[in-house]
Amino acid sequence: MVRGDYVTCGSWHDIWLNEGFATYLDGMTNEHNLNDDGVSFDDWKQDRINSIISKPDGSVYVTDTTSVNRIFNGRLSYDKGAMVLHMLRKYIGDDAFFNGITNYLNDLGNGYARTSDLQSHLEQTFGKSLQDFFDDWFYGEGYPIYTIYFSQNQNKDVTVTMNQTQSNNSVDFFNMKIPLKFLGVDKDTVIWFDNNVNGEQFNFHLDFLVTAAIFDPNHDIISGSSTVLKIDTFDKANKVFVIPNPARNKITVTFLEKIIPEKTIICNNTGKILKSYSKSKESNYKFEFDISDLPSGMYYISFYEDGKNITKKFVKD
Repeated sequence: MVRGDYVTCGSWHDIWLNEGFATYLDGMTNEHNLNDDGVSFDDWKQDRINSIISKPDGSVYVTDTTSVNRIFNGRLSYDKGAMVLHMLRKYIGDDAFFNGITNYLNDLGNGYARTSDLQSHLEQTFGKSLQDFFDDWFYGEGYPIYTIYFSQNQNKDVTVTMNQTQSNNSVDFFNMKIPLKFLGVDKDTVIWFDNNVNGEQFNFHLDFLVTAAIFDPNHDIISGSSTVLKIDTFDKANKVFVIPNPARNKITVTFLEKIIPEKTIICNNTGKILKSYSKSKESNYKFEFDISDLPSGMYYISFYEDGKNITKKFVKD
């Protein structure tokens, strides 16, 4: 039997290697029906997520090792540590995860470990770097918030657009695999999307008509107030989104249909043109603009195409 202290954290910075693992193993007793508390694994995960998102900041990595309250913080070292382990499992798959953990225990049992030791063992079985994941979820603070749009045409082809904001500006973007459950009248399916950029679009076919979609149906990722919206009939003006909004350094404007804007301008709230961009060379659905030189305030960005314009409002922090 492996004791809870079989591998001890090599620094208080890495206390989650003890407490996050202990918390996650407790949750796995619910997953395998070994706990008589009557709580399902999905409900157990939802409780952890609710705890984590109760505040917009905080990293699993302990920045202040002189504070006992921070070292043994239930929201971060225990709950967020446990859910980061669960998300790692979902991100790399059960085989890579459990094989990596087995090797980690075999190599470091009855000794000390740092987070980098766990990362390297999981990377060996996964076969890819996990640095971005650990930068976002171990060192970074906060969590992502998603606004996701989907549509389906008469051929049952589906388009999904994923927009993300962050609860804390320590992370520019959380690279994650996102599960959506698509519901039909007599059929449903769960699809995982490997989301790596803001405003990313995914196109695929389903063999049934989708009536609705659910974000993260089994509570597998840390996120707060995320929504999935179905778009049925609309014109281009209702198919464009500005992310993030408010923004600091840049905005990404995403259309659900490609356009070739003849001209794009950014105005302040008095109508004064501050930036102007010439015709795009090719059709696209995503456009990025540097707004770092603009003072804080409200602005409007307008796209001109075929004698018409589409205008969206955004706020510069």
